[in-house]
Amino acid sequence: MAEAMAWESYLGSYEGLMGDRRTRRTFRGVLEGIMAGKSLRAAVIARFSP
Repeated sequence: MAEAMAWESYLGSYEGLMGDRRTRRTFRGVLEGIMAGKSLRAAVIARFSP
């Protein structure tokens, strides 16, 4: 629950840049993809750390 609130708070700071619902949905999807990609990459790096 705390993660969802933090995520909404972060996205809220960009609300003024969004013209419509479709743009918000796309922007959110792009950010979620970036976060998911880095999370997976960090897991791979951590697995092979000495």
